[in-house]
Amino acid sequence: MKYSSWKKLSAIVNAARSPCLYPSNYGYIVSGPEEQFLDGWEMPLARLHVPSRYGDDAHVVNVRVEMQTTTRLRIKFYNPSEDDGRNGATTADPQIPVEKADTTPKTWRQQKLYAVSYYRSSVPFGLQVRRAETGTVIFNTSVSGLTFASQFVQLTTKLASVNIRGFGPSQAKTDKGPKFGSWPTWSVFSARSQEQMNSKIDGSHPMFMCLEDDGNAHAVLLHTTYPVDVQVDPSTPMLTYRALGGPLDFYLFLGPKPEDVIRQYTEAVGRPFLPPYWALGFQVSHSGANDLQAVRDSLRDVSRHNISYDVVTLASEYKSGGLDFTLDHRRFPDFLIFVDELVRNGRRLDLDLDPTISNQQPSGTYAPFDDGLRYGIFVNNSFGREPLIGRTSSGSSVFFDFGNPNIVKVWTRNIERLRGMTRFHSLSVVENHPSNWRNGSADVCLRDNFNNPPYLPRALANSRLYWQTVCMDGIQWHGNKKVRHYAVHNSYGHTMAKVTKRVLSDVLSPRKRSFVVSQSTFVGSGKHTGYWAADNARTWTHLRQSLDTMLNFNIYGIPLVGSAVCGMDIHDEDNELCMRWFQLGAFYPLMRMVQDPIFCDQVFGKVARNAVNTRYALLPYLYTLFYRAATQGNTVVRPLFHEFYKDKLTHNITTQFMWGPFIMIAPVIQKGKRLAEVYLPHGLWYIYYTGGRLESCGEWVTMEAPLDRIILLIRGGSIIPTQPPGMTTAQSRRNNFHLIVTMNEHRSGAGELFWDDGETKDTQLIKEYILVNFTVQQNKLTVSGKQMKPLLSPTLMSAYFDSVDIMGLPYRPRLVAISGTAGVLSSRQFTWDSRGKVAKLREIVLPLTETVEINWRWTD
Repeated sequence: MKYSSWKKLSAIVNAARSPCLYPSNYGYIVSGPEEQFLDGWEMPLARLHVPSRYGDDAHVVNVRVEMQTTTRLRIKFYNPSEDDGRNGATTADPQIPVEKADTTPKTWRQQKLYAVSYYRSSVPFGLQVRRAETGTVIFNTSVSGLTFASQFVQLTTKLASVNIRGFGPSQAKTDKGPKFGSWPTWSVFSARSQEQMNSKIDGSHPMFMCLEDDGNAHAVLLHTTYPVDVQVDPSTPMLTYRALGGPLDFYLFLGPKPEDVIRQYTEAVGRPFLPPYWALGFQVSHSGANDLQAVRDSLRDVSRHNISYDVVTLASEYKSGGLDFTLDHRRFPDFLIFVDELVRNGRRLDLDLDPTISNQQPSGTYAPFDDGLRYGIFVNNSFGREPLIGRTSSGSSVFFDFGNPNIVKVWTRNIERLRGMTRFHSLSVVENHPSNWRNGSADVCLRDNFNNPPYLPRALANSRLYWQTVCMDGIQWHGNKKVRHYAVHNSYGHTMAKVTKRVLSDVLSPRKRSFVVSQSTFVGSGKHTGYWAADNARTWTHLRQSLDTMLNFNIYGIPLVGSAVCGMDIHDEDNELCMRWFQLGAFYPLMRMVQDPIFCDQVFGKVARNAVNTRYALLPYLYTLFYRAATQGNTVVRPLFHEFYKDKLTHNITTQFMWGPFIMIAPVIQKGKRLAEVYLPHGLWYIYYTGGRLESCGEWVTMEAPLDRIILLIRGGSIIPTQPPGMTTAQSRRNNFHLIVTMNEHRSGAGELFWDDGETKDTQLIKEYILVNFTVQQNKLTVSGKQMKPLLSPTLMSAYFDSVDIMGLPYRPRLVAISGTAGVLSSRQFTWDSRGKVAKLREIVLPLTETVEINWRWTD
């Protein structure tokens, strides 16, 4: 069956259900023997003799199954005439796994969590993956035949349940992933904006996590740089992938717990980086600040309300004539004096940087462009001889090719120039989708199969693939060869962020951590960068979507994530919205806002100050969560079901979330709300502000949600380190620590603190840190610190805990004593809050590097 119109074909495929569109004899069948190797097997498939929709379907497709670890399985469908099976025809970055797993015979004797099966006689061919322990089918391709054409590859698999998260990011009508109850299609395509969807798609993450009906979890990644559509049928349920190129390279992660899944995923694609401590402070961004005085005035407004902040971010306004790697000395005079003032006050400067550069300056007058031309490091046009020309805020521009072998040399020179002019401390790479104010190029894109493929992602159904980006037949480097932009578009922003992180580390200081956030991300970006969703509007809808974005990116292994607090485009000037956003934003792992005149409002200033103070107080706990993310791959922010996966009521809760395992946040995301329905999983919970105890058997409760604070609960059985907030993280770090101890039903609990100098690179690897473990059991609290190296900074060695709050005791102890020389605490050191039933210990000394016990009893 042939179609003369590609557009007609695309519409038909979009509209149809996969099993109805393709007959039972469509697809591929087994055509040869199974070839076994150490960790799996491979087998050829031949295409059935039925009409082709595309005319260039591969006649032979190989299926390769690699049992890489006990919890990770790879299934790859590929064309053997283009690919050797081990890597992709266009190899995606990162290579999976980032670090090779142990493949000794002892490892392979361990029981795997999965079992793979197929029937040789099946028409069409399909395979199944079952969870070994329960028999649950988690991947089943037998429901429909495979399509494998050069620019359209389709595969359908059944889902284990309808509870899935992922496929994104997108700030459209929902960020949770596909909505069930219809036949939604989710496009995975990196783009600046898509007017058809009233959305933006800032990255490519063709990965989802599925929570099975029994609480077990798994994830599936399609590792490809090609654009992908994902269509979900909620009734079966099943999921159909439609990629604009092959191979189909799937990785399955078996968990079985949700946090296990993320640890396995980040082990494969790269662990998240550990950010410098100061990057977790409040960041004030200035977009539209026309001169340095405007920046100073806005910062003065922040300081007038005593709001702590650590980073000042400048957008493109600092550039001279909009030219990258320049500084406008007329509008930003005495700029280095300004930066010196920031540094003296313990603050940093962050600058926006985009992937384009002006090509309109006379030869020899603009070194960044001249160097790029000399080394040939720009994306070239369709013919590969001249740079592709687009248009950006700086006018006619060309695009850096971040896969080019010479890019590090030239990018280093450019960043060194910018560093010399501005003394910046970190960079935000923006518009790296890549964004283009022209559709394709200054010249019309050729009408070829790259720019006009036979199938368009649903997000671009009424547009072109090169809409607001570059021509898809542009030529750039990838690995050790040149490819069309079509094949690597989705990873362009990731590659820019990766190169920038590498260069920044060398330019600033090889011993200190560099800090980069990116507007466009890809699989594995969390190893190099954070993500800032900069373009959300000031609406209640986008406030709600920012919560979903934050949760999704933690699933993708990019825990350093945040949206623009209060939004960028002002659609709603109601202060209530911005107050609620500030309260939620204080719990984004990356807290950054675009400064505006709302700080003139005294009430708002108080709400913002309280929110930021709460964040700064909890930074030791947040930093410890990032340590666990960097070393073990845990999420920092997580949905409730990550902790309470056996509780089915948590599976669909998306308006509450956890900071690690211990802190629950329930933001208000609707206008006018002063009461909130909050779900409390089974156990004891404590109100952060008062210590008040709530006992739940797994139920919804109504809680007060006043305008001046967010609902913040601590899980029973938690021990959380905090510090009194300073005006900067540097000031906060000089304060002594405070411990919050909350008892569970068994009167026990645990926690930890990771503490280093906050900026030295790879301290977790070179052991230049202190790790403190906390345990409480019945009537004894133990604080046990371990100094990982004999010699550490005196600042680290001098820190200690000077206060403890113990929540959940049945009544006032008669005696509290500290082991060692401290002895029994006096009435000045120990007080009892009878309302909240909190034992308050003050003026004590618990060193970070010793083991100390605190005992209490109710009898003499």
